[in-house]
Amino acid sequence: MCGIAGIVTVDHRDLKAPLERMSEAIAHRGPDHSGMYTGQQVGLAHRRLSIVDLSAHANQPMYSPDGRYILVYNGEVYNFRELKSELGDYPYQTKSDTEVIIAAFMKWGANSFTRFNGMFAFGLWDTVENTLYLVRDKSGIKPVYYAQGKDYFLFSSEVRSLLASGSVPRKLDNEGVLEYFQYQTVHAPRTLVEGVRMLEAGYYLKIKTTPALSVENICYGSFRDIVGTNIIRKDEKEIRQDIYHLLQKSVERRMIADVPMGAFLSGGIDSSVLVGLMAQLSNEPVNTFNVNFDESEYSEARYAEMIARKFNTRHTEIRLQPKDFLASLPDALAAIDHPSGDGPNTWIVSREVRKRGIKVAFSGLGGDELFAGYAHFKRALVYDKYAAWAKMPQWLKGSVGDALKKMKPSVSTNKFAEILKMKSWDLSHTYPIGRRMFLDAELSGLLNLNVDHDRVAAICADIPKHKELVLSQVTLAEFDTYMQHVLLRDTDQMAMAIPIEGRLPFLDNDLIEYVLNIPDTVKNPITPKKLLVESMGDLLPPEIVNRPKMGFVLPWNVWMRNELLDFCQHHIAGLSHRNFIKADRLLKYWQQFLAGDKTITWSRIWYLVVLEYWLERYEID
Repeated sequence: MCGIAGIVTVDHRDLKAPLERMSEAIAHRGPDHSGMYTGQQVGLAHRRLSIVDLSAHANQPMYSPDGRYILVYNGEVYNFRELKSELGDYPYQTKSDTEVIIAAFMKWGANSFTRFNGMFAFGLWDTVENTLYLVRDKSGIKPVYYAQGKDYFLFSSEVRSLLASGSVPRKLDNEGVLEYFQYQTVHAPRTLVEGVRMLEAGYYLKIKTTPALSVENICYGSFRDIVGTNIIRKDEKEIRQDIYHLLQKSVERRMIADVPMGAFLSGGIDSSVLVGLMAQLSNEPVNTFNVNFDESEYSEARYAEMIARKFNTRHTEIRLQPKDFLASLPDALAAIDHPSGDGPNTWIVSREVRKRGIKVAFSGLGGDELFAGYAHFKRALVYDKYAAWAKMPQWLKGSVGDALKKMKPSVSTNKFAEILKMKSWDLSHTYPIGRRMFLDAELSGLLNLNVDHDRVAAICADIPKHKELVLSQVTLAEFDTYMQHVLLRDTDQMAMAIPIEGRLPFLDNDLIEYVLNIPDTVKNPITPKKLLVESMGDLLPPEIVNRPKMGFVLPWNVWMRNELLDFCQHHIAGLSHRNFIKADRLLKYWQQFLAGDKTITWSRIWYLVVLEYWLERYEID
């Protein structure tokens, strides 16, 4: 897990100074070593967080034996040992997965990318062809951003690094602003900075410098392509056994490290499953960590302690007071590279775990998305079942929606009323509404922008439809929107600010491809994540399986009206002066929030505060 950056040009300019600035901007991602290569048309920089093979031989940039290929790489290819056995003779100098990427490319070319199972973003320079390959993993776990001019191409693990180059104008992208207001994030390939793009998951760029600068964008693999191609027709017992073995293999692959590792243990289903499997595979007690802020009966700590006792882990409970979180908030906000609606929780949890000497931490992220753990999975089945009701008279559906809004005013009621009015209840219409922060009518009154663009609706419209795999369609929608661009983006930027490497066994290629082809009749979450729980047999105690879903209990509503009032007020006022916003409506929303209006929740205000903070910090015009 590291940070990468690079510059490609068509001329022979001096690349050292801008490359050093780009590298320095991501120094936090790799404190163990910094490396740089500069040639006539390319510069590559690397910041290393040493995880596998701690020797200097594994430092980067790394070169092929003949010097033709030069690699800077961020992430982990977990099946590198399996690939190594396929590759045959190669004069390996390290025990790292980095070297396997070079060996695989030398044998299989760009076809090697489809063989990598892991989280990665890397730049591979071919000195003979004067070509750069910029590659990102299929799940979109590791980010890579890029910017292109007439005669140059830049890339980096973070946006701030591109800005530090001096070649990227600090100008706001209006379509990115619209997406942010809609969904508390911006979806690849767009970002909030005009001209800065994020490489999409499962894609690679092929950048050539001769005869002129050219960039080709190529999809090498997408989970969408396998949905419905091989529907699992086994009996449920066999399916459960397969899931157990696939997840166990995923955990085993991710336990390769030469540094201390542990697991974030909330005591929920996902993290408890991972800890149980880690305990089975380890000869030593697993290090587990529970960070909590709540001393009440709603605390998750007792569930984490239950799992720790069952699997005899080396458990650490880290109890923080809300004031500790508040004191750390400035540092957490400073870690934000590209704003989204969450993140500080991950920063403080990562910080506390790193203080205990841990460099690698397992996380249950992806379990809800893969095994239908959110309420909107069930709703999708209902919308599919009653799809014909969408054809009812508009006046009738509108009347029902209006009545509901009067009876129970809330954000969720407003969204349901919006869905009722739609002429179709397929995924491209219903899913985006469920993930919206503001609906179109609200945005029209809030923004001086055309609000007819909806990136999430477009993403959902492209998802393959299959009558037996409605839940898998929702999983793909989650993967390509909220999971990638909120959860994974926040996990990367906040954990790597510490830095600590997060490993996500639920996002294993083999496991994902299998679960996506399981019919709804088997996967239906009648009880929370029923298929996952049943696949684990008696691994989890009933108290964990049947417990209510929780999370950090932080008093944001109270803070934003008290301790954080001045901070929020300052940034809401600053945002009101931006030319894309209608100041009177924004300030009205702020006053409604302060007055306790239930339709203006803290989360609908906080992500706007974060946006203005980021715009000010990075001087984005």
